[in-house]
Amino acid sequence: AVSREARDSVASLLRGRVEPLHHGIDRDAVRARAGERAAVRTELGLEPDELVAVQVANFRREKAHVVLLDAARLLADEGRPVRFLLVGQGQLRAEVDALLEERNLHETVQILGFRTDVHAIVGAADLLVLSSDHEGLPVAVMEALALGVPVVATNVGGMPEAITDGVEGLLVPPRDPRALADAIWAVAGDLARRAALSVA
Repeated sequence: AVSREARDSVASLLRGRVEPLHHGIDRDAVRARAGERAAVRTELGLEPDELVAVQVANFRREKAHVVLLDAARLLADEGRPVRFLLVGQGQLRAEVDALLEERNLHETVQILGFRTDVHAIVGAADLLVLSSDHEGLPVAVMEALALGVPVVATNVGGMPEAITDGVEGLLVPPRDPRALADAIWAVAGDLARRAALSVA
């Protein structure tokens, strides 16, 4: 299983035969893209000092994009400027587009779709966000950690096995846009805290 949580979800009769095996990433290959921050921001039309959060997640129900968009709307309404980049594709793309329109978030949220340069995009962001209802052990989180990008994510699946809350990032309950928005701003809006999480 990819995490202890996934192992614990196996029927009790079989659980003793299952071991968690944390998969890995090519850390050097990921870190090689870290120097592209300025170029990627220019390509995406981002200002050098703009606060940017990226979510790498295909458009599927369990990724809970609606929660992220609700959090983005809260931050915008409160005058807390964070630009969101959504990397991914999937069957719910039209639904996410409709939610963007409904919440009037086109100036705040940018959908990048499928990208082959995900490492470079994550490295150009100030934080990685995951609003999922369910997760195993997301590769995007490991890549963000390798790049020194703090993580704000829901406390589900293998997330607490990768992130110690308050050390490398912040963990929040799932399906709680208010908690997600507050955690995003607690990281994005505090340069010293962001730096400490990045070092961790």
